Amino acid sequence: MKIYERADTHMAKIYDVKKGGIRYRVKQSAIENSNKKIERNAIKCLLCNEIIESKETHDLVWCKCKSVAIDGGKDYQRILGDSKNYTSYEK
Repeated sequence: MKIYERADTHMAKIYDVKKGGIRYRVKQSAIENSNKKIERNAIKCLLCNEIIESKETHDLVWCKCKSVAIDGGKDYQRILGDSKNYTSYEK
């Protein structure tokens, strides 16, 4: 992954990131967050009170009532559903 720094825009640095031949434009915060390690990828559904956890990279897990889901394992976090229906869960 090659990172090319661009000018400051609205007090946030913008970078062109080239990955796999494709160039993406990302903010500095996105690059900083990509270096953070996910220890546990889990959320709690507020409708059915179930705690769901994604343990592998493409492990999409739905709660019992199918209102929220989580994916990504320790590589990334993708949450499906309304943000009012879940809360992050850390043990």
